[in-house]
Amino acid sequence: ASEEIVNEGGILVVVEVLAEKPNAQVQAVAQGLDVLLQLAKVLRANMVKIANAGGIKAATAVMKVLKTEESVQEVGCKLLCLLGTVEGKLRERIATSGGIEAVVRGFKCFAVGEEEQAQAFEAWADLAQDTENRIKIGKYIKAVVEGIRQHSTIAGVQQLGFKLLFHL
Repeated sequence: ASEEIVNEGGILVVVEVLAEKPNAQVQAVAQGLDVLLQLAKVLRANMVKIANAGGIKAATAVMKVLKTEESVQEVGCKLLCLLGTVEGKLRERIATSGGIEAVVRGFKCFAVGEEEQAQAFEAWADLAQDTENRIKIGKYIKAVVEGIRQHSTIAGVQQLGFKLLFHL
């Protein structure tokens, strides 16, 4: 069914609704973000389609408007972190669309899983190789340290967190 959803314009309609009504009912926004997240998980090519449809900007916008809504923050962070696993242009789009700030702000609203923390650290370490992004990310060293502490028994998260600190 996911292929049909994509082929019939499902990604585009979700992104359009999120972009047009970022302060819509919380449950509807969270479900819209979750649709994008599930489609991104199914096929890596869907991640690019989501980004090209404006999904990164839409996600960061709704996360900014609904910044105290745990369900929106959690699904939005998971989506942005997953999209951040695509190297290069998607990571850069996340950075220029306020995604770094959105994820840091969102991580404060829910118990962050090791997968999302590792994905964020990996994407941020890559982005930090650019001076402008390094400055953006550098503002959140405290959040990076807290993420490392929160996952102190997970070697992969520790390694990626240390890699990020090294690049800052």
